[in-house]
Amino acid sequence: MELAHPLTQVRTNICVVVVGFSALADKKKVWSEAAEDFLARLHKTGLNITIIGPRPSRKLGTKATVKYLDRHEVVGFKELASSKSQNIEIRALSFKSMSWTRIRTDVCVTIGPYGVLPSTFEGWVQPGILNLFSLNRWMDEEKWIPGRDFLLVGSTNAVFRWACLLLDRGVRNCFILEESKELKSWRAYQDRFQAKGGRILLEHKILKFLKSPEKSEAYISNSNGTLILPVDTIVLSTINDENLNAPEFWKKGLFYLQKRGLEGEHLDEEIWLEKQDFKELYWRVLKQIKFEDKAKVDGALKTLRAEKRDLTAYRKPENRWEIKYSGKILDRDSINKITKSVSVPKSFAYPKPKASLECFENIPCRACADICPESAIEITKITDQPKLLESKCTGCGACVAVCPTGSALMVKELPDNQRARYFLPDDTKQMWKEGKQVFLLNRRGDQLGTGKVVSSTSYQNGIHRMLEIESTNVYLWEARNFGLQSGLKAHTTEVIEQSPLNLKRDWINLNGVRRLVPVDVLLTTALWQSGLRRFEDAFFCRDSSCRLCEVKVDGKNVLACQTRVKAESTIVVEESSMSKTLGREKDVLCPCKKVSQKELNTGLAEGCSLELMSEMKKLGRGVCHGKWCLSLCNYLGSDSRPRFPGYENSPWRDFVDSDFVKEGN
Repeated sequence: MELAHPLTQVRTNICVVVVGFSALADKKKVWSEAAEDFLARLHKTGLNITIIGPRPSRKLGTKATVKYLDRHEVVGFKELASSKSQNIEIRALSFKSMSWTRIRTDVCVTIGPYGVLPSTFEGWVQPGILNLFSLNRWMDEEKWIPGRDFLLVGSTNAVFRWACLLLDRGVRNCFILEESKELKSWRAYQDRFQAKGGRILLEHKILKFLKSPEKSEAYISNSNGTLILPVDTIVLSTINDENLNAPEFWKKGLFYLQKRGLEGEHLDEEIWLEKQDFKELYWRVLKQIKFEDKAKVDGALKTLRAEKRDLTAYRKPENRWEIKYSGKILDRDSINKITKSVSVPKSFAYPKPKASLECFENIPCRACADICPESAIEITKITDQPKLLESKCTGCGACVAVCPTGSALMVKELPDNQRARYFLPDDTKQMWKEGKQVFLLNRRGDQLGTGKVVSSTSYQNGIHRMLEIESTNVYLWEARNFGLQSGLKAHTTEVIEQSPLNLKRDWINLNGVRRLVPVDVLLTTALWQSGLRRFEDAFFCRDSSCRLCEVKVDGKNVLACQTRVKAESTIVVEESSMSKTLGREKDVLCPCKKVSQKELNTGLAEGCSLELMSEMKKLGRGVCHGKWCLSLCNYLGSDSRPRFPGYENSPWRDFVDSDFVKEGN
């Protein structure tokens, strides 16, 4: 064994630890605007700051006040009960020089990556399990859908947004599963998802996922029994209800904050709540180190709590109203509420189309007001419903293109010939031709009648295209969606071949067999198209931080998520070791270390403690850094280490020899 280099000591007021990201990750994806504002405010106070993890893109100050350890990983933590100065000691290992640093600090702030994944289930290491971040990369970067029948776990705005996109891209089935009693998203997202043919399952949980070449099924249960769904891909989203650790750890100087939302996401609820989280964190840190007057801090925290309650007030049942129907048409009460709203015009019979902003909720969003070039939309308070100024609206359609929920649209009535033009958001990949027939749908997806496409408009910074459809003016207040198929299954588009557009194909040698596969694409994509779908490729991370998807290309070990396929390459891909080793186990704890619940139970029955089993099996310390085994803290709960939401993804754990030494010859 070769010992690490000598210990370096650092003393600081605040140590900020970033976990869950590679040191080579894009700084803008690691550090949100709210996180960088938090660091800048701390720096202005004159306190010394040490940052462990990727550097922020914003320059903060000199080396005297800010120290960066951007090639280090935290491998040890302990409280200094007898120390009269700093309360916490952290040990960080440089993975480049194998030297380690001892940091003594008053406060430790850990910034975690986007919450934690839900509990595991039988079959969760089968091919076909993804997370929302890998789905983001598949559809955004690779322009491909990695399945046909989807089940998304969770009910945040991001989940509904991607589910709607899946339906627009032509998937056969899409379900959203939520274990709790209420959904955690805006109603406009829910309405749009169901209108497109999606199905919501409340108070359900996954029992098991079975996948075979013939069929794939997910077993879902609730209090009434078990439901079998035809699903070939399960997408897990993070749980992010609590973002700051418990008060007993605030007093010890420990703070853990989970990031909200995906990189590059739209400015909706997750972004606003994240800003509030970092503001609260700033004041709690100052309170802990007694840097500010207690009354001033308490006043600021009270104001922030009130603001956060206001951001989520729409979730309360008394603040929601449901749209009701009489057959396929709105009932009298619903139509009266809609037409009296400040968000819609009083009439659509103008020479130019008028915007109708139909979210009808007091939600934290102002995308339409910020984009309007004529200032025809007013939002005074962030949770106010948008107010439309009809006299200023010119019908440019910018609000339709940027509305994250797709609830903004435009209508132009042609009363002389009893016709109307409907300008609706469009996320399909159709090449629209003038005169193509479509079906007009109401807000819940019922078919109303037919219409003909007039034009399709794209916007430079828009989320959606805008599709102009001409039809009867009978459905001025009902026609809010469109579809290409008749029947009750709503916005299901014509089935599009699920492969990247205009792919170049060539011959390679894959596991000793000549295969014709896509080239100049990432190896992960080529493998999935060739039928070699592995659990190791489930993360599909942009920064290669999990390092699970290793394969051999021309005799060299490379990562499938970072390597592009070239013609005549020789590629060796072993059968999924995780699925092969653990696929028959009902409870997989750690796929990287290939540890099952059965092994853990056997060790405990033989008298081993949880701590000893954890160290022997290296649970949660595999190449994915604990990203897939986030439920492990349920089994390792008897020691004295801090417990708070997100702990299982934090670096706070006991020392082990392998953290500080490496094997020599």
